[in-house]
Amino acid sequence: IGADILFEKPFYMDLTNKVMTLGKTPDTSAAHEISCYSRGGHCGVNIEVEGQKIPMIVDSGASKSYLSSLKFKGKTTFKGYIPVATVRGVSLTRVETCQIKSLRIGGVPLTGVEFNRDQEHNLLGDDFLRAHPIAVDMPSRRLWLFESQAVAIFGTTVCYLLGVLIRALSRWRTKQGRSLSSHLWEDLKAADRKSTRLNSSH
Repeated sequence: IGADILFEKPFYMDLTNKVMTLGKTPDTSAAHEISCYSRGGHCGVNIEVEGQKIPMIVDSGASKSYLSSLKFKGKTTFKGYIPVATVRGVSLTRVETCQIKSLRIGGVPLTGVEFNRDQEHNLLGDDFLRAHPIAVDMPSRRLWLFESQAVAIFGTTVCYLLGVLIRALSRWRTKQGRSLSSHLWEDLKAADRKSTRLNSSH
């Protein structure tokens, strides 16, 4: 699907759950909004690497994310050679992972992305899109980053199980007539209250 279709109206993409919606976006109130722009028929955004602003292209056809040697001159870790798919095809590429201490997008930390160094490309690829479902409204030059549904479901499950554990301990404490350490019991009750709030938010 080309820019002539994608950029005419808003769209939503969630690679993890294999969902794509054309013509509308879901509720963006809980998403993080950043500015975007059209660059050669691609969606472009700016990120900050070690405090330096770097223009990037969001490329769903790239299997990994890349920073060019021109933009990133820091240390890398050699990982070997692997076949890499981009919009231009598949090639055997030397893999050097960028050692980045500070990575931000739209003023917030960018997570779930590992950059390989490339000779010329600055791309946010498949790993970025799997970590963050996105919605794009190119006419208004806005992009939204959503929390991965897999992360949200995992967090909700953990909170639910924690609540079950606390309630089971409470029943055991009452039935057995035994007492836990007062400090431990207060910590457990506080954790239960927090888990209930987090669970209700999803």
